[in-house]
Amino acid sequence: MLLCVAGLAASSACAAGGHSLTAAWDPRDPYLVEKPGVAGGQVTGLDAELVSAALGRAGITPVFRHLTWKDTLAGLRDGSVDLASGAYRNPERERYAIFSQPYRTEVVTLILRRGASARIDAATVAEAFDRIDRGRLRIGLVKGYYYGPDAARWSAAPDAASRIVESDTDLENLGALHEGKVDGVLIDRLVAATLAWRLGIQDELAEFSPPIFEAPISIMFSRRTVTPDQVERFDQAMRELRASGEYQGIVGHYLLPVLLSISTARPWFLFLALLGTAGAAVAGLAIARERGYSLVGALVLAALPSLGGGICRDVLVGRHPVGVLRQPIFPLLVLAIVVAGSLLFRASETAVFGRLSGRGASRWRDHLVEFADALGLGALSVVGVMVALEVKAAPLLLWGPVLAVITSGAGGVLGNILVGDKDHRNLIDAFYLEISLGYGFALSLFLRQYALIESYKADEIFLAVLITVVGAVTTRLIALRMGWRGLRI
Repeated sequence: MLLCVAGLAASSACAAGGHSLTAAWDPRDPYLVEKPGVAGGQVTGLDAELVSAALGRAGITPVFRHLTWKDTLAGLRDGSVDLASGAYRNPERERYAIFSQPYRTEVVTLILRRGASARIDAATVAEAFDRIDRGRLRIGLVKGYYYGPDAARWSAAPDAASRIVESDTDLENLGALHEGKVDGVLIDRLVAATLAWRLGIQDELAEFSPPIFEAPISIMFSRRTVTPDQVERFDQAMRELRASGEYQGIVGHYLLPVLLSISTARPWFLFLALLGTAGAAVAGLAIARERGYSLVGALVLAALPSLGGGICRDVLVGRHPVGVLRQPIFPLLVLAIVVAGSLLFRASETAVFGRLSGRGASRWRDHLVEFADALGLGALSVVGVMVALEVKAAPLLLWGPVLAVITSGAGGVLGNILVGDKDHRNLIDAFYLEISLGYGFALSLFLRQYALIESYKADEIFLAVLITVVGAVTTRLIALRMGWRGLRI
């Protein structure tokens, strides 16, 4: 990822106290990306915003221009480029560049196609490169990138040249991996996860563990055009960003949606969301059965708690199109549950299935409905937090829990209004929405802090979501058994 600025040595402009600088960039999502739908090549992303904010404190406005990383390094040497972001510090670069204080951490990993991953059975990085040599695996690299000392030693060996495939960007590398032109790529872990998610190839890839290289990264300033005092002023501006909380806000703004979206794009989360929708639909269907509603009425009562909250949420935050239009599988699932439930109820009234209407069967059905409702509460709460991240609602600690409550509970409230339930038990005395609020806040807090760790792993996000759902379901069932009540004013 790059942010390269030309013109810092123009003493007259600097003396004037405010000027623009030419900034070259190389796309690496989520660090540096071109703004969608914006003419003129405007650039956004984590690195772009952090460096722009620090430069802005000195009255400097960057003007972006695309350069490859290889050309940027050459520009730092001859002074045509003044600075570059996302750089590892090593002795070779220190000959022509002054490094700022580190501003974040990156983890380089080896990503392989699943078929090739079985051919690397190693416990250390050195053993992994030995297996690459033995297996004659082709590895994709970006020209000019530094991937750590082990990778540098391996790539410098004469017999490694035939197995190295160089490209200009990480996106080209992953595309080559997807097409089978290479067997693996060296890449930043978060960039790999982001690009694989956008390309829809997560399930084709496997990550070698442990990481190939992990180190803090800095801004490189050209020794030809930038003085140590100017670098120190930049470092001071970055420290001020951290002290003011602006740094944390930028990191969360760009990393949180990526972290959760990558995890929730996988089949396990779709299954979880379907379970939550089904649970809420079953609870609504049970009310329709109790009140003697028609088939169409039952469909409405099942759809309100399962889909109504999501619709209210999307309308509130201006999300287009709303979720039910994006994925028709959810309304179709509600329809299937209502039809299947109607047939089951009719069968229970026949002589053959008459025993299902007895007291014991009725108690069993009540327990099933309670569990389904609790499952819907937990799963839909997670969906609410996910949407808060997707639309970048800030602050997350406010809007994450609020959208969790709306997603899991607003539809049920609408259902109560429709059937004329004046008690509104979920709002008056049931310990229900408090559960969604509490677990929504806990998940939001975890995700906000997790983004600052800068060492993403899909399993950790999965575990956090699983704990949230299981915790919400368990708490709801315990509340029903213990007769817990919500706090009164």
